[in-house]
Amino acid sequence: MTLWGLFPYLSEIKSDLDEYTKRIHLESNIVLVAEPKLDQLVSLAFIEASFLDNSVKYNRKIVES
Repeated sequence: MTLWGLFPYLSEIKSDLDEYTKRIHLESNIVLVAEPKLDQLVSLAFIEASFLDNSVKYNRKIVES
């Protein structure tokens, strides 16, 4: 089963996700920015894990609002 079969609601934004994927892979370095809040840091962790799995270079920046 494909990702789109498991999560049919994502099929509506598949073209957007494909475009973001292309843009991310074209960049030499991505900066991920979050405030020191639990929900933002947890979300950042998932994005970082995906970047690591896909060999995407990035920097993390934690900033006060």
